[in-house]
Amino acid sequence: PRELSMNAKQWYQRRVHGGFEHDFELLPGQVAYITTGAPVPKGADAVIKVEWTESVSGKSDFVRLTHSVEKGQWIRQIGSDISEGEVVLQKGQILGPGEIGILASVGCVEEVPVVPIPKVAVLSTGDELLEPSSQVPGKGKIRDSNRAMLLAAVAEANGKPLDFKIVQDKQGDLENWLRG
Repeated sequence: PRELSMNAKQWYQRRVHGGFEHDFELLPGQVAYITTGAPVPKGADAVIKVEWTESVSGKSDFVRLTHSVEKGQWIRQIGSDISEGEVVLQKGQILGPGEIGILASVGCVEEVPVVPIPKVAVLSTGDELLEPSSQVPGKGKIRDSNRAMLLAAVAEANGKPLDFKIVQDKQGDLENWLRG
């Protein structure tokens, strides 16, 4: 374990919280307490979880690191996640919670042009068709495998499949169903 000085006389000046600026610089062997999202002080070359530290008995101005830390650990440079001018989402990309978070992080909160998820109706016609769950088809009958395949294809393409089952080939059945 390595012991580092917190410089107790300036302990409260060495606390860095998110949303606030600071103007001090750490010297080699010094540490500062920072909260998640806070700017890393000048002179700091790594961040370590507070859970990986402990107080040093009899030395109130020192903290002991209980885990090793690598230079640059848990430090992200400003702009390292997204570069200026970088495309963050592609046209046609589905917007989920992660994508909404990305849009918010780049300040795009007013309006985003979107296309709603398409609803695709799938309907099979034919006197020979049976539901896929049917028992062994009798003579002249088949299970409706095309409808099942098309419903799956719509879902795979991120559409909303609407299953309208089977309509028989009797005169007027399809027309009546559509007017239905």
